[in-house]
Amino acid sequence: LGGGPRRRPRPGETPAAPGRGGGRPRLARTLLDLARDESPGADDEPIIRHRPTHRELAEMIGTRRETVSRALNGFTRKGLVTVQGRCIRLSPQLMTHAA
Repeated sequence: LGGGPRRRPRPGETPAAPGRGGGRPRLARTLLDLARDESPGADDEPIIRHRPTHRELAEMIGTRRETVSRALNGFTRKGLVTVQGRCIRLSPQLMTHAA
């Protein structure tokens, strides 16, 4: 029922919230943080130039790879995320999902 071992949060990290819906806001915040780290000041259309794998994103937010895949697919369908090769272009509207 528990799904397997969970990653311990790093110092200063908020533990992953179990249950429904927690992965999407955490993923949105993580994507925005990654884009800001790579391109400070590019808030109008943030870009992640070195796209992490779904597994790496899952480890960052303390969830499963499958959850990241579903969330990214949902963001893509809604036009919030565009994957272009190794880059991820983020829509400014993604910030509403990070709340």
